[in-house]
Amino acid sequence: MFEKLPKLPGKLGEILPKSRGPDSTKCYTLADLIEEIKQIEPTPRALFLIGRELIYHELLFCKRNLGEEHEITQHFTDLLEFMQSGYEQRLVRGELGVGSNTPSTAIDHFLSDKPALFFEYPLGRSKKQIRRILNIAKEQTAKDNAEYEKMIDGIKKAIEEEPENEDLWNQLRLVLWLTGCHEEATEAFEKAKKLGWDPETSKLVAI
Repeated sequence: MFEKLPKLPGKLGEILPKSRGPDSTKCYTLADLIEEIKQIEPTPRALFLIGRELIYHELLFCKRNLGEEHEITQHFTDLLEFMQSGYEQRLVRGELGVGSNTPSTAIDHFLSDKPALFFEYPLGRSKKQIRRILNIAKEQTAKDNAEYEKMIDGIKKAIEEEPENEDLWNQLRLVLWLTGCHEEATEAFEKAKKLGWDPETSKLVAI
């Protein structure tokens, strides 16, 4: 299932298994993957897919070769949790989608406390495999966004009938943010909060 990781200089070279090839410069690193993910600006479903198809396999590899307590393994555990549930939960609870937040900045914020060593980690899958998975994620994002855009008009019509419904304003915030209308999403969220929306007491919707 897993290829051996390439031999690298420095700390990674000391902790990872022996080389699968002499030229480590050809490796696709985690930093490379993160940059491409940010360009996609994935929906929660698309990010879940990337986590399942790429990060999960790296996590298993690290558990096997580095041990469950190693810092790299722990960072992959955190990253997988963020991709498969944390990103969506933070968005639904209103922890994302305000001010200048975008999917890209949300990912940056989550990764801000991770060490440089983690980003230098070479992924075990080939560039061709990674590109294929990222293309699928891009298609999923486009499909999801088309669905969200269809929802916007329906939610706005519902708000016309119930302008004081904080849950509807929050739903509008979610679909606007996910379709890239971040300023409008912020305005809708401010309205929802003024009407009393609160993640602890209000209705939370699945995306």
